[in-house]
Amino acid sequence: MTVFWQKSVFVAGAGPVGLTAAIELARRGFPVRIVDPDAGPSPQSRALLINQRTLDLLQPSGVSDAILAAAHRVRHVVIRKHDRVLARIDLSLIPHRFNFLTVLAQSQTEAILAKHLGEHGVKLERNLSVTGFAAGRTIDVALSNGTKPTTDILLGADGGHSTVRKALGLGFDGETQEEPFGLADVALQSWPFPFDTAVLTIMDSHLAPFIPMGEGIGR
Repeated sequence: MTVFWQKSVFVAGAGPVGLTAAIELARRGFPVRIVDPDAGPSPQSRALLINQRTLDLLQPSGVSDAILAAAHRVRHVVIRKHDRVLARIDLSLIPHRFNFLTVLAQSQTEAILAKHLGEHGVKLERNLSVTGFAAGRTIDVALSNGTKPTTDILLGADGGHSTVRKALGLGFDGETQEEPFGLADVALQSWPFPFDTAVLTIMDSHLAPFIPMGEGIGR
């Protein structure tokens, strides 16, 4: 008889969700395979903030320590209207051991997760994607290289256009609010606030948030 924790798991998608799932499964003894269609982590910074609860959940695997060593910590928030400061928030007053904003580019987060996954003996297979599957007592997974490996569990972490989700007929409900915005990661030669401070500036018709990513740089 195959007990549950001996069942194999195939993870489609190696973003933060897929990588985290693979790490947690591997360190609990599940045979894991994970694939992703991209050649490497996105060169774009993408998601920047890692919240406190996520760090709590990643602590047992050792990932949190690696993230904190690489990340920038934001300890204050300023809210202003034009150049007039309306409020200052001291995040150190939050009753939590991670009483700050943890700022790290998603590309770096993914690289850290992939490294830790490798330390559990699981190699991330890139340039490879799930194109479909057939489910019975086990699951035959169709891959973009023409192979069809068999697994007990298929985990779809393959993004907003998930092949796994679509094949299961699952929706992705939500709402879209169309509004133009600009986003840039910039280096600053002059800035009136310390780089441990996030700044939300309220303008006449829009908002302009600034999140520091390090000394002299931010989004």
